[in-house]
Amino acid sequence: MSGPREFAAALSAAMRTTYRVEFTDDAMVLWFRVLESSGIGWPSALRALELHMGDTERGRFAPTPADLIGKVRGTKRNERDALEAASMVAWGECLDACRRYGTFRAVSFDDPRTMTALAAIGGWPAFGVMTDDGKPSMLAAFRRAYCGAVDGIAPALLPGIFGDDKPAMIRTRSATIAPALPPAQFAALPTNQMEVL
Repeated sequence: MSGPREFAAALSAAMRTTYRVEFTDDAMVLWFRVLESSGIGWPSALRALELHMGDTERGRFAPTPADLIGKVRGTKRNERDALEAASMVAWGECLDACRRYGTFRAVSFDDPRTMTALAAIGGWPAFGVMTDDGKPSMLAAFRRAYCGAVDGIAPALLPGIFGDDKPAMIRTRSATIAPALPPAQFAALPTNQMEVL
């Protein structure tokens, strides 16, 4: 297990040999204060130094304590990128659920951010009636709402066209969808209320 001595030796060697930077004892003390106050631990700090040195973009430059802390904790940019990717996965799951089950019945996704984003773009029925021309703007609004959603604040259920409040347990990857209407109920609808998605 690596400790502060091993980290100090590795940091000093990296600064002198790889980065050709004069690294004084005062600088080492400052580094130690910053890293100890961050609470990342010496094994993690040593691993972050190794990762920094191997980074093809940032590794060309001498590291700072913030670089190492960012490697351990993840940076805001990494978090934002992960959230952007998750928003696209959620969009795909919504499209899949809409294709499979339609928007006549209520829906509840496991991911609260998905529920918040769907509510922000007008709800489940509005999602189902988007046109090809409107899809890019709806996707942008969905992604903005998904990435800006506050954890823990989301509707528990999005009603379908019929306003159901109890979706059945038909599972997609992350959605609970109320069952499709029996043919007799569907046939009873006036034709002006039926819309093909």
